[in-house]
Amino acid sequence: MKVPLPVTCPACKKQFALDVRGSDLPEYTKCPKCGTQSRNLWPLGNAVTKADQNAWDNAWKGFSSFKTQLDAVSKLLTYEAFDKFALQNKGWLLPQPDGFDPATGIKQHFQNRFYRTRTRVVHYGEVDFQKTDGERCFSLAWVLLKLFHAMERKACELLDDGKRIFNSQSAGASGATKG
Repeated sequence: MKVPLPVTCPACKKQFALDVRGSDLPEYTKCPKCGTQSRNLWPLGNAVTKADQNAWDNAWKGFSSFKTQLDAVSKLLTYEAFDKFALQNKGWLLPQPDGFDPATGIKQHFQNRFYRTRTRVVHYGEVDFQKTDGERCFSLAWVLLKLFHAMERKACELLDDGKRIFNSQSAGASGATKG
């Protein structure tokens, strides 16, 4: 997988993207503007320090976790917690997701096997994953989308039955009330 990394020319200060592939990092870079060749100092993609990670963790503490967001979406659409809804609709989960442990719950499974991999790529610049990692993430994303679709159908059923109304004045942040 190619990843564009920002590089600044030491001579003319022009910033440009250098496409790198996983751990195949070029030793030198040539500026497209002035032609200066400079030595690369790696790792650019994994230059996140523990202090950086701690600062980000502290900055984002006040925001909801992925698991909390899954519950919020599920409760908004179906009035049920994510794990409960997913278990009731486990046909979407077949075949059983790789590495799934029923004792930890479906939400935790998505957190551990899908969202954490995404976070490692997006926030920490890790790009050295295997094809099987990508296939696993794609499969889990597909299952998650199918569950969201099932939640949407449930919300429509509740609306059709008159058991769900939209009332942003009295429902608070979710905009949903149970009839």
